[in-house]
Parts: sequence; C-alpha cells; structure tokens
Amino acid sequence: MESINIEKLIEKYFEGNTSLEDEANLRKFFTTQEVPVHLEAYQDLFGYFKTKRLETFEKQVLPTKKNVFTFRGLSIAASIALLIGFFILNPFTKEPSKEELVKNYQTAQQALDLISESLNKGAFAMAQLEEFDRAKEMVFKNNDK
Repeated sequence: MESINIEKLIEKYFEGNTSLEDEANLRKFFTTQEVPVHLEAYQDLFGYFKTKRLETFEKQVLPTKKNVFTFRGLSIAASIALLIGFFILNPFTKEPSKEELVKNYQTAQQALDLISESLNKGAFAMAQLEEFDRAKEMVFKNNDK
C-alpha cells in the first residue's frame, strides 16, 4: 500500500472516521511491511494493538466475600443502641432543680437577646434602604416633571 494512502488513513484514524477494515489495513501495514522513516512513529502504536490482543489474563479470580452486616442485623443493632441510650440518658428520670431551671432560663434569655440584637441591626439596615428608595423615587418624579 502506498504511504500516501496510509497517511490519509492515519489522519482519518485520529479523527475517528475509519472503518474496521481501514484499521485492519493500518495494523497490517505497520506490522508486516517495512515502514517509511517518516511513519515509524506510528509503528509502535499499531504494533502494540497486535501484541496486546494476544495477551490473556491468567490469574485466578477469587470469589468475593459476602457482607457480614446485613440490613436486618444493622437495624437490630440500631434498635438496641436506641433502647440503651433511652434508658441510660433519659432526661425524664429526674426532675431538674430550681437552680438548673433558672440557669437554663437565663441561657435562653441571653440567646434570644443576641438574636434580637442581630434582627434589630437588620431592621435598621432595611429602614435605611427604604429611606434610600423613597429618596430615589422622589428624584425620579422630579426629573420626569
């Protein structure tokens, strides 16, 4: 086969436009004939395909192990953990003291104060934006007249 035809086939090959017959011709050319010097770079590529096609996998594939944990076993373990946690960490077993109630109330009050302060900052910023919008509308109304 002429090297000009081979060069065209190589271009088609790298563009992805070759047929199986064209690719077989390329492999045959690069593995059986003397290759011109300017095409020797492609000889390894097509020779690789020919040699690797003959290789086979000879190692024995080991069977996979089944999972020890199944969904049923996992759900049983979760249920047991939930029951143990409920009986050990049950907050309803003792009545909180008055000091604990006062402390919890003060903590909640501080958290609500922080939230209120943040909301007030946001409300102040919104008020400034509303004032800006009113001033902008007045300017546009005066310019339209």
